[in-house]
Parts: sequence; C-alpha cells; structure tokens
Amino acid sequence: MSLYFDTRVQNPETASISTHAIWHVNYPLLAVAAYSQDKGGFITIYDDQGEPTQDVESPRHSVAQVTALGWHPERRWLAAGWENGELQIWPGDTGSTEFSLVVTPHRDPIIILQWSQHGGRLVSADSAGSIVGWKIDSRGQLLMMFHHELKDSFVQIVFKTIPPKSITDINGLAKAAIGGDERALDIFSSWRPRTAAPTTIITQKDNHAFYIGTTSGVIFFVDNQGQCTEILNTNGAAIQLILHHQTRDSLIVMTEGLNIGHFQTDPITGRLTELTKVKLSSRYDILRSGPAMCWAGGNTLAILTGELGVRCWNLHSGDSYVLSPPDSSTGSIATPQEICTSISFCKNNGTLAAGTNLGTIYFWKRKIETDCDENGWPNVPESCSIHGTVKQLTWGASFLRNPLLAVNCITNVFILYQQTMCAAYNDGVCASQLSSTQILIEFDEMNYTLKTDIQVQFVAINKEYIAVASGRQVVIYRIHIDTSFNTTLIANFNCDTEKLLIYDHTLIILTPVVIQLRSMEGTLIQMLPTLPEEGEPITMDLTGQYLTVASLNGILKIWDLSKREAKLHTRAMATYEAITDFAEIIEARCNADCRCVSITVAMTNLMPSSILYVWDIESDQIHEFDFAESKDVDEDDTDLSIKCKGRLVTAHYWDIEDPRLLVCRAQRLETRDSKYSKQNNENDYDILKTTVVLVSMFATSDHGIVVQDIKPIKDENCRVLGVHSPHVIILNSEKTIKRTSKVTKLLMRDFEELGICDSVTKKAVLDFSFHISVANMEEAFKSIKSIKNEGIWKSLARMCVKTKQLNMALLCLGHMKQARAARALREAIHDNSLNLEAKVGILAVELGLYNDAERLFREAKRLDLLGKLLEARNKFKEAIELAKNENKICEKTSYYSYAKALEQEGKIAEAIEMYTKADCHRFEVPRMLFVRPRELLAYLNNSDDPEIKNWHAQYIESTGDMEGALKLYEQAKNTLAMTRLLCYFDRENEVSELVSRTNHAASAYHLAAHYESKNNISQAIHFYTIAKAYTNAIRLCKEHDMFEELWPLAVLASRQSQIDVAKYYEENDQSDKAVLLYHKAGLLHKALDIAFKTKQYSALQLIIMDVNADSDPALIIKCADYFVQNDQIEKAVDLLATGRKYLEALELIQKYNILLSEDLAEKMTLDKIDNDVDHEKMRISILERIGEIAFEQGNYHLATKKFTQAGNKLRAMKALLKSGDTEKICFFAQVSRQREIYIMAGNYLQSLDWQNQPEVLKNIINFYSKGKAMDLLANFYVACAQVEIDEFQNYEKALDALNQASRCLAKVVTPRDLDIHKRAVDLVNNRIAVVRRYLDIKKLFDRGETAAAMQQVHQLLDSQGPDLEQSVRRGDLFATITQHYINIGDTDKARASIEELKRLIPGINLAYYFNVGVLEALGYKMKIQREENSDKEDDIEELLGE
Repeated sequence: MSLYFDTRVQNPETASISTHAIWHVNYPLLAVAAYSQDKGGFITIYDDQGEPTQDVESPRHSVAQVTALGWHPERRWLAAGWENGELQIWPGDTGSTEFSLVVTPHRDPIIILQWSQHGGRLVSADSAGSIVGWKIDSRGQLLMMFHHELKDSFVQIVFKTIPPKSITDINGLAKAAIGGDERALDIFSSWRPRTAAPTTIITQKDNHAFYIGTTSGVIFFVDNQGQCTEILNTNGAAIQLILHHQTRDSLIVMTEGLNIGHFQTDPITGRLTELTKVKLSSRYDILRSGPAMCWAGGNTLAILTGELGVRCWNLHSGDSYVLSPPDSSTGSIATPQEICTSISFCKNNGTLAAGTNLGTIYFWKRKIETDCDENGWPNVPESCSIHGTVKQLTWGASFLRNPLLAVNCITNVFILYQQTMCAAYNDGVCASQLSSTQILIEFDEMNYTLKTDIQVQFVAINKEYIAVASGRQVVIYRIHIDTSFNTTLIANFNCDTEKLLIYDHTLIILTPVVIQLRSMEGTLIQMLPTLPEEGEPITMDLTGQYLTVASLNGILKIWDLSKREAKLHTRAMATYEAITDFAEIIEARCNADCRCVSITVAMTNLMPSSILYVWDIESDQIHEFDFAESKDVDEDDTDLSIKCKGRLVTAHYWDIEDPRLLVCRAQRLETRDSKYSKQNNENDYDILKTTVVLVSMFATSDHGIVVQDIKPIKDENCRVLGVHSPHVIILNSEKTIKRTSKVTKLLMRDFEELGICDSVTKKAVLDFSFHISVANMEEAFKSIKSIKNEGIWKSLARMCVKTKQLNMALLCLGHMKQARAARALREAIHDNSLNLEAKVGILAVELGLYNDAERLFREAKRLDLLGKLLEARNKFKEAIELAKNENKICEKTSYYSYAKALEQEGKIAEAIEMYTKADCHRFEVPRMLFVRPRELLAYLNNSDDPEIKNWHAQYIESTGDMEGALKLYEQAKNTLAMTRLLCYFDRENEVSELVSRTNHAASAYHLAAHYESKNNISQAIHFYTIAKAYTNAIRLCKEHDMFEELWPLAVLASRQSQIDVAKYYEENDQSDKAVLLYHKAGLLHKALDIAFKTKQYSALQLIIMDVNADSDPALIIKCADYFVQNDQIEKAVDLLATGRKYLEALELIQKYNILLSEDLAEKMTLDKIDNDVDHEKMRISILERIGEIAFEQGNYHLATKKFTQAGNKLRAMKALLKSGDTEKICFFAQVSRQREIYIMAGNYLQSLDWQNQPEVLKNIINFYSKGKAMDLLANFYVACAQVEIDEFQNYEKALDALNQASRCLAKVVTPRDLDIHKRAVDLVNNRIAVVRRYLDIKKLFDRGETAAAMQQVHQLLDSQGPDLEQSVRRGDLFATITQHYINIGDTDKARASIEELKRLIPGINLAYYFNVGVLEALGYKMKIQREENSDKEDDIEELLGE
C-alpha cells in the first residue's frame, strides 16, 4: 500500500541534456552533470526535494562536458572528471562552496572516477589508457599515489571490498536492523526511528586494491601499493561489466555476447581462477539498450538481456530465473517493444528497480531477508511511469527513512521516493489516497474523488474539512455533503509538515520542531510548547478532544483541545523512566475518557518492541502485554493470549466511545517458513498461522490488559484507521480491493449476529464481553439479563463458543427457546468422555458455527466427532479424506455412510463403489439391487468375488435350479455345497473324486454320512477318517466288528475314544492292544494292571518310562518293586528318586550298595521352602543321609557338599579332612567362621610339611588364632622353637617362638586342665630363661670375657644337668666354647672342651655340632662328613618372629 512519487529536478538550463546523475550513498545529495549548446558543461547538486542546494556554486565549462562523477562513500566530497582531462573536487565537509581544480597528468577525457570502499583511495582513468591513484591528505588535498600508462580504453574499475564486521549478534528483528535490512520495519506503514542515522562513523579497514577492465578484453590488477599486473586476457572479447563478490572475494566478468564468468581471486596476487562460465541468450538485439548487471542480494546477480524482464542468477545454487511484469505485450510501429534499459538494487530495503525504454520503472522487493529462489520476490512488481526513456537508475540517501531513486532520462532527471498511501478516518468520514494527487472521500454510501495540485503525503479529515499536505505545502478544502458531495478550496499555505490532524475547526500540524494549531484559513492560533530537554515532538494522535504528543526524548503529554486554548490535561510522563530498554516512542494514544494511554516503543537497538504498554494515568501504573513468543507459558495466560504471540503491534486504536476497548493490529514478521505455511493455510480460523490479526483487548485499572478476541485478517497489507464499536474501520490494500470503496467496516465478532444496534444493547454486549474476559460470570449475567432480543442471546451464545463458557451458553439457549440444542449441550456437559473442547464443539454445532466446531473437534482430538459432523453436513468426501489420512479406523464407516446417502439419492453406481470400498458390498449390494432384478443379475455375473458367487448360487438353488446352482458353487469354490448337491444327484464317483482331491473336512463328513445312509460301511469309514471324525468311524468299526480297521483309527482318535476302544479290546481278549491304548490315553494304573496280569514286560518298560514326579505314589512304588524283583536296582532307585520317594531310594542304595552319583544326589535334594518347619526337617534329614552314604562310599567332596547344605559344617569339615584337599580345607575354614572348624583345620595343617611351606605355616597360626585355641597355638610355637634349634641352631628365633608361646598361654582364661596348663607355663618359662642365659654366654664370649663366660657355663651345667638338653643342646654350648678358644688361638683348651663334651655325653656325634674342618684341625679323624644345609635362611625363620 505505497506509491512512488516522482519529483523532477529543477534544472537551471531547460535546453540541456543530463549525462550523469549520481546519489551520495548516505546523504540526500544528488549530483547531476548536464550539457547544453549555449552554456556548455556544468554540474548541479540537488537535495531530496529536487531543488539545487544554495551553498554550492556549480562549476561550468564553455566547451567541455562532464565525463565522470564520483561521490566519496562516507564524506560529502564529490569528484568530477571533464572531457578535457580536468579533475575537480568539491569538499562539502569543509564548508567550501566551490569546486577546486586538481593538477593531474590526464590530457584526455576522464571516463572513470571510482572511490574505494571507505574512500581511502580515488582512482581516475582517461580514454587514452592512463590511470592515476589519489588519496586525501590531512589538509583535505588530493595526493597522487601512482600513475600507470596502459594505452588501452577502460570500461570499469571495481575495488576489492571487505565484509563489514557485525557489531552484535542478536536474533530476530534487531539482527535485521543492524544488518541494514529494514524488512522488519516494513510491517510498519510509516514509522522509522528518528535516531536511526549514526552520529559517528565507525572506522573500518579499507582495501585499496582494484581491478580494471578494458575494451580489448584485458583485466589488470592494481594492489594496495599501486603495482599493476595483467591477470586475465579474453583474447579480444570486449569486457563490458565487472563486479566483486564481497564475501567470497571473487570476480564476475561480463564480456560481449552475454558471456559471464565467475572467477576466484587470489587474496595477495589478485590472480583469477575460473569457477563457472555461462552464456545467456536474448531474443532481442542487446545493442538496443546495452547490457547491465548488478548485485540483487548476497549471492544473486540481476542481469539485463535486452528483454522486458530481469534475469537472476544465484551463484551459490546455480539456479536462474526471470523476474518479469505480468502484462508484456509485443510492440508495434506506433508503440515500440518495451525492454528494460537500466537496473539498480538497494541493499538497505532489498528493492530491485528496473527502468524501461517507455519510461516505466518496476520495483521488486524481497519478501524474506536471505537469498532464495524466485519465490522470495513478489509475483507482481510495483510500478510507476515517468516521461522519457530511462537511461540510468541510482539508489542513494540511505540515511533517510526511505532511500531515494534517481532516474536519468537524458532530458530530465526525476527523484522517486516511496510514500505510504495515506488515509484518515474521523466521525464516519474516510479519506484514502488513490494516486499522488487524488484522494477518495467516503461518507455513508457516497464518495467523491478530490484532485489536488500537490503530491499528497499527509491527509486529515472530519465531516466539514479535509486537509492535505505534501510535506512543505498544506491545502485545506471544505466538504459539502448537504446538496451534492463536493469540496471547495479554502486555504493554501507553506508549512513543513510531518503529520496532520483536524479537531472541530482547528488544524493540528506536526512540524519538525513544534506542533502548530491553526485555523482552517491557515492562521496560526497556538504553538504547543516543548522544553529543550524534551526534544522535538515526533508523533501525535487525537482521540476525541484529547491530543497525545510524544517527543524525541520520550516525554508524553496530553493536551485538552476543547477549551479556547489547548491546555495540558495531565502531567507529563517520562517514558524513558517507566519503560526499560527504551529508545523512542513509536505511537501513543489515549482512550475515550483519557484515563489510559496505549504506547508502543522502539528499543535501544532502534527496533520496535513487541510489548504493548498501557499507562494508567490515575494510578500512575504501567500495564504490559508482550506479543513476543515465549517458551515459558505464564499460568495467567489464556488460550487467546497464547495465540496472539509471536507478532509485533503495528497499530493500536481505542474505541471512541467505550474507554475500555483497545484494538491492536498485530503482524508476524514474514520468514521463509511462514511463507510456505501461509500458502498451505486453507483454514481461516487458524490464528496461529495467520500473519495479521486484530486483537481486541480490555484495559482497565483493576484487571490490567485482558485479551477479548482475536480476528485473523486475510489481507496482510490492510491498515486500521479507527475503532467505533461495533466496527473496526479497515483500509484494504489495492491487491484485495475489487470495488470502488477502499474502506471496510469490519464487525466485531460479538456483534456479527446483531449488526447495528442501539446504544443500550451495544453497551450491554460490551459489558458482557468484558466480564466474560475477566471471568466474572455473575456480573456478565447481570449485564444481559434484562435483554429480550433473541438475536442478542444468539450472539452471546456464539460468544460463549469463543470463551468456552458452557453454563452461560445453556442460559442463552434457554432464552433463545432452543430446547433441543439445550438438551444436547446438557448431555454433553454430563458426558465424562468428552473434554472441554469437544463439549464446546457440540455447542458450536447446535449454533450452526460449523467451522468453529471443526476447529474445536480437531483441538479436542476427536476426529470421530469431526467425521460425523462432516457427514451430517453432506461433506462425505471431506469426511472420507479425513478418515483416510488421519483416522484410519473410521475409513470404512465413512465409505458406508456415503454409500447409504448415495443409495437414498438413487445414485446406484456410486453407491456400489462406496459399498465396495467399505467392504460390505457382499451383502449390501445384493440387498440394494434385489428390487432391480436385471441390475442385480448383471452385477452378480460381473462379480468375481467368491462370496457374491456363493450368494448367487444360494439364490439360484432357492429357485430350484440345482444344475445352475452347482455351476455357481463351483465358480465360488464352495466344496461343501457342491458335495451336498452331487450327493443329492447321487453322482457318487464325481463327489468321491472331489472330496479326495480337496480333502475338505466338512464335505468328507457329508459324503461319509451319505455312504452310511446307503450302508456302504467301508466308504463311510474312509471318508469319516478324511473328515477326522474318528468317533463316527470307530462306532461303525465296533458295530461291524472290524478289528483291523479299528486299531489305526483308535491311535488317531481322541483320548476318550482311545479309552473306549481299549475297553472294547479288553473285553475281546486283545490285552496287548488294550495296554497300549490305556498307556496312550494316560491311564497308567490300568495299563500296568493289565500288563502285570498278562506279564507283558516289554509293555511295562514303556509304561514306566512315562512315570514322573506327578504320577500316583502307589504306582511309583509298584514299578520300583517290579525293578527290584528283576534285579534292576539302579532303575528302581532312579524311579523312586523321580517320584520323590527319597527315603526309599536311599534305603535301596544302602542295602544294595549302589553308587551314589552327584546327579542322583542332586535329584534327591529338596528345594528350600521358607516358613515350613516340617519340610525343612525332612530336607535336612535327607541331606545328612545322602552325606553319610557318600562318606561311606568315599565320595568326600559330595559328602561335604550335602553336609554343608544340611547346615552341619563340622561333619562337612570332617568329610573334607578325609579328602585331604588342603586348598578346599583352608577355603572352607575361612568361610565357615566356626571355632571348632578353625581348630580342625589347624590340626590338619600341622600334619603337613609346614616347615617347608610358609603359606601352611601362616594358615596354622591364623586358624589357631581365629579359633581362640591359644594352648594349641602355644604348643605349635614350642614346636617351631625346637625346629629352629634342631635344624638351624638359631636360638634367637627359637627365643622369639618361645616368647610367642608364653604370650599365647597367658591368654588362656579357662584352661581345660589347670595342672597341665600350669606345668606347660612353667616349662615354657624355664626354657625361655635357659635360652636367654645361653645367648648371654655367647655375648660374653663375643666380648672376650672368657672367665665370666666359663663361670656362667659351669653354673648352667650344674643347675640344669641333663635337663639342659630340653632347652639348649649341650653340643651347641660346647661348640660355642670350642669356637671361642680357636678364635683366640688356644687350641689346647679347645681340644679340652671337646673332650669334656665327650665325657658328659658318651658316644656323641661330634660332626653334628662341630665344623669338620675345626675337628680335623684339632687332630680328630672324621669318617663321616656332615652335609651342609643349604637352607641357612629359610622363610620359616622369617615367620617365627611374627
């Protein structure tokens, strides 16, 4: 809903042609170079209104014309190249009004002037092939950096660019704004942030390297230092255009013939590597307009190929497509073929502009923010027309709210700017813009088109006046409604205008700095004052007599205009203090009684906030409602609140009468996903997927903001002009308008059934809606109880569908006198199987709100009810699709219902098809066609369904046509029926062959019965057997004494039949067969009895094999006795064990000495049962008995196991000791943890070679310690001491062992025999004393105290006498003495000591105590040499000290 206004620039020379027109990228400065025969060449700089700037003196040249222009990308500097090689610079930033001449080496026309990305380098090139690089120094002068003479004609220079760094990374709307994409702002009709222009320029790194192409097909690369290199030669193909890909650092080159190459560049050398090459085709001569190419997005190229349309090529995906206007007509002599001649793309607003030779300019604006296919562009472009052929298009002035487009038509230059189509509504009168100079005025059913002389940007209206403004001029007309609908001009004056409003006879004008109140004649009445710290006013809105004004710094004021002079109605509000994340007020409106103000704001990132604020003036509170999507659902949020989330508030209006009612236009920002979902959206009621919705709210002090209704709007481009209950006034977009009026009065949902109603009823309905919204049912009922109009009650009942108030709906149905509907609703309320949505859906059905009902049943996930609703509405096809896709279980039911409906309508063929799909055609179709014999016969004959054939055969048989029926039965493959009829015809051979071939059981039975009736017994038995009717076959065999045939039948027959046949055999003295049959039937007793009686031993063996634990105990005993009698004891034992006769089995084992295997023992081991004392006693007894038998048989491990299972660990240990398995004995002792077992294990281990096995020694000490057998442990330590003395003569270790023994004896508290214990203690203590004296003597000898030592020796020998041998061997004592004398060199005394020993112990073996070498040295001849013990230090010695 926008227009492109064209402004022709005011060229000071009317008879001139414009050669160049170029915008500054950021600022509203347009430089136009022109030439006339009279004045020569000159340059004019214009502002955004097309007027020449007053502070610049245009340069002129009498004969030369301007050949190149170039604006500095960031500063207000303009470079101009002339035909005579002159270069001039206008440094606008310095305040200079004149162009300064730069001394250059150029002598030929300068054809190219190109600045680098951030203006750090300027390159000029002339037609003779000379290029010069310049930079601006600190004084603002141009300095030459390099100069190359390439002697070639240049086409284009393109600088390498650096992608801008993103300052922040935030999602959604703010990201779009920071990225320079205003698509997020496009959903606002006219607002743009006033503070959006950056105050400081961020210094970014510049790249001075560039590429330059020539007409001879050569591309040169000039690096940052100015070094020039040839990098590409096309072999003569002239280069026409070059573009640089900013993010990929690649180059796009177009050569003659529409050949386009994509090259990857080397970042250092600039060398090119070809990536892709394409050749585009054209139906027309490209030379008519010349080629053109530009970027149309991050990866998309827009190319002109000499047609009416723009070819787009996506470099990333390789896809190409054509953007073309919808109506392209072929040319004629009078009107030539229209083709595009120029293109330009604006990155800021994503708009691609294409101009044609007929003066038409087409605009394609991207729908979504990223590169995409042709679906990202609109199908129908916007367009406007100017006078002349478009030769050049240039976008610029991006710092303005909307970028501007300059159109050069040679003879004229136009400035195009996009203007939102203005519209206004006030007091029942509406004004809407048709074109730049036409306004449509509508009142009631009348309309009038006002034609003005200005390009209208703003409009205001009431019943008496209409005011229009162009931005700088205001025109006021009086409206005449009484006689004929027309207008008359009453005032025209100049004033800078940003918004217009009319209150009564006062015109309110928002200027850039102040708000003016003027009379309708244009006289200034009053200016509303603002303080400097408040900032200039940026927006104003009128509600009744109250004017709401917002300033740039966030100050909100409300003025009362009803007085003679405007007065402040309330104190000013500092919005920036009350609202966090605040930058600027977008829109602020007060309600009808000026108690609340609704506000939308821009956040600090200059993007619109998703929060709607309502300022309650009296309580000075701010209520908030956030339209943004949130994962955290507030408990207070209703379903309606959730459904309107994920949007932005683009407009909000209060009702002009009810101060509570606020209507917001909320729109979802379009993305790629939403585009596709919208295309698939068939349901008008799917609010979540609708882009634009109208949200009705109630805002009060007590309840804050409450959502009352959400109304989806199909027209995304519509605008809200006002709210006057029961209507919301909507301005339709041109895309959806199909009638003269552009304004729609949209009824609120609460009034859809009522339409226009009186004020009392309207107030009652609004009160009801309010109280329902705040869940105050009592007040809601009070507000409507006095209303008698059934239409109102119906409207309220429909509202109850929306609010899901079932009890209130019952009340409304009662007032509507809808008894049936009330009953249906009451039953639904009491039906616990229905959830709330399903119950409300039933209410919607009763009220005729079928679309609502469908939606509710879907929400309730009751597709069965939805299907029934569709069927009831005769939408059977939709019901079938629903069942087929979503509710498969009801698919056949839906087909059946449709078939029934078609049958009632007489559509037989369609009904047959539906019955077939419902899989009930076998019964339903014959029933339906029964009254139509011919159609029935045709259907039956054409059907191949066996069941239908069978039905047909039965029908034919009922008519008596047996042969025909037989044929049909054969086609239906009904063997039983064929058998029945063939038996009826007595065609026995055929029927026998049929039954034998098919083996059909029922047929065989029927044929057997037939043969039996014919007394053909053998055939009857045969076919009974085929039918597996063995009882009947046995009956015939018994009746006719057919013994041979009876046996195979009995084997196959059932158990009862086998018993009967066994009795029959028994009665007829065939006991062998009787035994087998009784056995097969499971009557083992009976079989055994007969087998014993008749001595059938082989049969007995077979029977006994089937005996198990569940068999009769008497039977088991009987079979065991039989085995014993036949000397098969092992089988008897096994049978008794199987039959759980364990004691009897053990008796047999002991009696006959049967080997007790582990498997048999396990078989006789009972399972443990908790809380069963008797069973446990029996179990233990059996286990101990098994253990004893295993012990007797020498199977000690099995005995141990069973004793352990019985809990008798001592007995188990004894058995284990018998086995001699030391490892298991130790393990068992460790796990048993019993004193006796520890002692038994220790005693056992002492019987082993513990002297040479340290692990056994350790276990002995461990077991005695754990068994607390300290006396036994003391004995063991004494034995250890003796070993140390006897084997190793190590008296120190022996003393340690004796000390350990003494300690152990001390720990004995209650000895078994006190005297023995006392003697043991005395003995150990005496030995300790003696050994200690001996060790002391050794020490005396070692110290050389021979006399003292010998004295101690004599005392020891005298005191102990022969008893000394028990503690210290006398041989060891004298060996110590002898060795000492040898050591001191006294051999005589050494020999005397040996002689003394021989005297004390006659016959002593000296070699046992003395070293052989010592003896020989002393003169003793030794016949037997003593062997040296190699184990001088054994591990046992190490353990004794523990």
